[in-house]
Amino acid sequence: MNKIFFFLVFISGFGGVLGHKIYAQDQGIYIHKKVLLQGEFESEFIHSQYDARLVTNTASTTNDDNAIPRFQVDRLMLKPKITLVEDVYLEGELEFFGDGTNTLLKEAYGVVKLPGNIFIKVGLDDRFFINPEERGTEIYPLNGTAFWRDEDVGITVGGDHPWGHKTSFYWRTAVTNGLALREHGVGKNNVYFMLHDNRQIDDLTKGGKEVSGGLGLKYQGTELSWDALGFGSWAELRIGMSATQTVTDVDFLREVITGYTSKATKTIGLGGGSLISI
Repeated sequence: MNKIFFFLVFISGFGGVLGHKIYAQDQGIYIHKKVLLQGEFESEFIHSQYDARLVTNTASTTNDDNAIPRFQVDRLMLKPKITLVEDVYLEGELEFFGDGTNTLLKEAYGVVKLPGNIFIKVGLDDRFFINPEERGTEIYPLNGTAFWRDEDVGITVGGDHPWGHKTSFYWRTAVTNGLALREHGVGKNNVYFMLHDNRQIDDLTKGGKEVSGGLGLKYQGTELSWDALGFGSWAELRIGMSATQTVTDVDFLREVITGYTSKATKTIGLGGGSLISI
């Protein structure tokens, strides 16, 4: 309740300072003709005392310290969008978590739209090959936890081009800072852990950037729609540490994988995905 109250007071106060009326649209609240504010309040009921029975306890597992069924506030998300001119805008996402211990700047980027349905995006955002907000479950799937849960800093260039009456062709290419190889809990209560591409935004000067690209095809019909994308990436594992790191990517692999002795740092990733709507 406190966070909801703060959210409403913030909107009202900010609108008053700007001297403009606040008006709502389906996609959010305009506190200025060029400032759109979206938000999301998330709460849930957790009943997790049986989670630990699904896995065997090892050094990499942990039990839920609060296994009593409970209702909890999960997060409050604010997502402002500021349109500077017709084809240039800034967008971000700020999350406040219910445990009161963490506030996260999840996204912050600028977009310039060019002629020919081409755009340039610079800043902190999700990897281009998927939008995590469109996943069908509350918990991230295993491949999501491993590869696309976290954001990266960089520049993305892409285009969307009609190809026929109902079909469009699109492409994306990106140069980003690259993510650090770490581990992350799976499930709501982190009962066990898996390898995870962890966002690393405090070391933007490292040499080995991630270079990626993708090609896709969309079809939008009245009864059937589909979207297919293929992509690839090239990057390097970290062999040096930033001020906040305690282990390099290569040393981390040696630590968590028994018998791993490789010193290789080059990585190549290939993937694809499709979505069908009927």
